[in-house]
Amino acid sequence: KLKTSKTKRQLNKYINTNVVVDTDNLKNIIKMFIKTQKNTFDIFPLINILKNFENGTNYILYEQSNFRYYTNLKLNNVVNFQAIKKEYRKYIFNGQFDYDINAAAPTLLYQYIKKLLPNEEIKLEYLERYIEDRNTVRNECVKLLEKHNKNNSKDFKKEVKEVITSALYGSKLKNRVSGVSMSVSNREFLYDNNLEFRNLIDDIKKLFKLYKSYIHKNHKNDKSIDMKNGKIELYENDKKKKLSTIVSGFYFSLESKILIDVIYKNYEEDLSLMIHDGFIARKNIDTKELEELVLKETGFVVRYTKELIESGL
Repeated sequence: KLKTSKTKRQLNKYINTNVVVDTDNLKNIIKMFIKTQKNTFDIFPLINILKNFENGTNYILYEQSNFRYYTNLKLNNVVNFQAIKKEYRKYIFNGQFDYDINAAAPTLLYQYIKKLLPNEEIKLEYLERYIEDRNTVRNECVKLLEKHNKNNSKDFKKEVKEVITSALYGSKLKNRVSGVSMSVSNREFLYDNNLEFRNLIDDIKKLFKLYKSYIHKNHKNDKSIDMKNGKIELYENDKKKKLSTIVSGFYFSLESKILIDVIYKNYEEDLSLMIHDGFIARKNIDTKELEELVLKETGFVVRYTKELIESGL
C-alpha cells in the first residue's frame, strides 16, 4: 500500500475537481471481474475508487509538473485516474461526457509558431490537411499497411496514430527506440509509398525547424523562455535540452492554458476529470460554446469532439 502524501495544510498546493461516481455500476463491474477472473490486475484501481468514494472522498487532486496537471497515486488514495484505461474509465464515469481537442498538438503548435513568426508567411499545407481531417491520411496508411502485410493481424490503426503522434513530439521516423509499436521497415514503407504521409512527416520536420529558428533568433543567450503560465527551461545541468523537449514545453504550456484558464475557470463545478487536452464533465456542453470560449480567451482556433460515456451494463 502507498501512503497518501497530502495533508490538510498542503491542499492549497493543488487544484481539484469534484466527482460523482456511479458506485452501483462500479460494484457490478467488480463482480464481473471476480466472476470471470478477467484482467484481474485492472480491478485494483476500481476497488480503491469504490472504497474511497463510498467513504466520502468525492474529489480528485492534481499536481502541476512542466505545465501539465497530473493525478498521481500518492495524492489520490492509490489511484492515478488519468492512467486508468479508457475501457475501464467508462464504468466510473458512466452517463457523463468525454471532451477532446481534435489534433491538439499540431493545432496549437502550428498556430503558435505563426504568431511567433508573423512575417514569415508560414504555410504547411499537409499539416493543415491533417489538422482538418486526421482520419483520411490515417485510413489510407492503414489500408496500405494491411495490403503490404497480408498475413499480419496487427492493429495498424493504432500503430499509424502512434507514429504520427511520436513525430509531433520530435521522434525521427527511423528511431528504433521511439516507443511506437510499428516496425521501422513499415514506417519506411509508408514514407516511400504514401505521398500524403511523406508530405505530412516532412511538414512536421519543417515545423520543428521553424521553432529552432525562433529560439535561435530570440533566445540564443537565454536560459529559459517566459510563458504566461510558467517558464520553458532551455538547459538541464548546463546542457542544452533537445529541441523536441523544448517544443513539447511550448505545447504543454498552450494545452495547460486552455485547460486551466478556460475549461477549469468556466466549468469547475461540472468537471469530473481533466486529462491534459481533454476532460470529462457531468454537464452536456455544446462544443461550439467551448470553441468560442477558447478563441475569446486565448486566440486559438480549436475543434472539440464530445462523446457520451456509456458502460453497457
